[in-house]
Amino acid sequence: MKILFLEDTDIWISTYTQVLSHFFDCDITQLTTSRGVDKYLSGEKYDVILCDHFLAGSEGTFAYDKARRGEESMNLETPFIHHSSMPCPDIYRGSTKDKNFYTVFKTGKWEELIDLLAELGFTPKSVKEEYAPEI
Repeated sequence: MKILFLEDTDIWISTYTQVLSHFFDCDITQLTTSRGVDKYLSGEKYDVILCDHFLAGSEGTFAYDKARRGEESMNLETPFIHHSSMPCPDIYRGSTKDKNFYTVFKTGKWEELIDLLAELGFTPKSVKEEYAPEI
């Protein structure tokens, strides 16, 4: 599974990367800002985009717009998972009609993310188990 992961907080970068790598065979491209994201979206087709809302100097809404409306985006229908500590999908223009827009909260309950990815057709490497990476 190819994942474009936008996150700027070290603890979340480390934790999400550990969890995703533990449960799935994945190739993660990690960015700390959505500035310049269009070159990734136009140069590569991802299986999933996992994006924080607040990024240093930018917002996840910019990445969403580029994924869905970018002139050369190869990810017009790629599942876009907004991950945040607060609900705010209403500011993602067009997301309420986007069947491939999802929200996962930053709670440390990894089952929500793992279950969503499984629902999207990605098979976990092993049977789901309790997992809390050491931070």
